[in-house]
Amino acid sequence: MHADVAKGHLHPDRTEEGIELWRNSLVEELRQYEGFKGMVLMGDRDTGENVAITLWETEEDFRAAASDSGHRETFSEIGPLYAEAPEFSNYEVFLREEG
Repeated sequence: MHADVAKGHLHPDRTEEGIELWRNSLVEELRQYEGFKGMVLMGDRDTGENVAITLWETEEDFRAAASDSGHRETFSEIGPLYAEAPEFSNYEVFLREEG
């Protein structure tokens, strides 16, 4: 399994708008891609600091989704809500457990 991690700062007065965009648009799009396994969005509502983790069956699945022009277009909608561009990292998932 593979994880893409985006860390950034939403404008504090637009945090709720960012959460709603993730909930109502971005997650729905991610579900259309092969290999998408889930996501977690967490953060601090007061400061706008947040981390989004998307989970993928393989790194290739993630790369295919990320290179799709529709994906880039949809995710460009959230860009103006950020105070600065998010930092992205990619990881192999060693262990995933839900309880």
